[in-house]
Formats: sequence, C-alpha cells, structure tokens
Amino acid sequence: MSRLSNKVDSVAEEYVVNRLCMETGLEAHMTPMLARADFFLFDKKDYRIVGDIKCRDRLFSDWFVSDPKRIFLEKTAKHFGVIPWFVVYCTINHMTYILNLKRDYDYTEGECTNRASTGKQSDWGRYVGLQHWKQLEPCGAFNERMSAFDWK
Repeated sequence: MSRLSNKVDSVAEEYVVNRLCMETGLEAHMTPMLARADFFLFDKKDYRIVGDIKCRDRLFSDWFVSDPKRIFLEKTAKHFGVIPWFVVYCTINHMTYILNLKRDYDYTEGECTNRASTGKQSDWGRYVGLQHWKQLEPCGAFNERMSAFDWK
C-alpha cells in the first residue's frame, strides 16, 4: 500500500468514474472508500478494467505512479483478466488523465515525497510523462452555471 497520502474527494472520484463510463461505454462499480482499488468497469459479460483514482491540486509535466499501487493493480488485473488503469484527476484544469498500465510507456524511476505531510511519507515509483496519458477534457457541466431548477 502506498505511504503517500491522497486527498480523498469522493465527489471528484464519482465524477471521474462517470466520465470513464461515458468514454468507454461500460458500467461502473465503485469500491468502498479507502479500498485499494477505486473502481471496476464492466459490461454485461464481465469486468473489463480495474483502476485507482488520485486527485491532484497541481498540474505536473509527469504524474507519479507509486510502485505499491502499480503492482497491486497489475496483480489484480492478472488475477481477474482485466486491464489495470491508473487515473489522475487534476482539480486545476478539471482534466482526467488515464494511464493503461498494460501498455508500454517511457518512465523514470524515483522517489516521491509528500512535503506537506507532518511525518515522512514517501514512496518509490515511476514518473510518467503526460504524453503517455490519455487525456479526457472536462464535460460541459463545469462550464455551466447552476440554475434555480438545479437546486431542487
């Protein structure tokens, strides 16, 4: 399990899972809060994708994928015969970044430390450049103002 803390935003995670469903045409099963995987995507026949979502407050030129999380997703995917995804949701630009861990991608290995933490929280993992991530634009709902009818 990763030692890096993650800002858990259940509303953002639900939004991301809905975006993934729209993108893939699959249905979703979200796991309970703080489970090791955040979601499974499935069709009428079987599960197809297992994934984890990280919410980030800053945009970087590469996203960090911790080894414990990557290894867990890859083992789970192998066991269930599904595709492992690592997903990052950036709250700054409302973009969703998807990394298919089964595909070949360039990366650099290194340690990532959460400097905002009071204790030492760091993990070894992979820094993967943005060019290797599928990028989903935010849906139109972010650009619309709420009407009085939306409150009811």
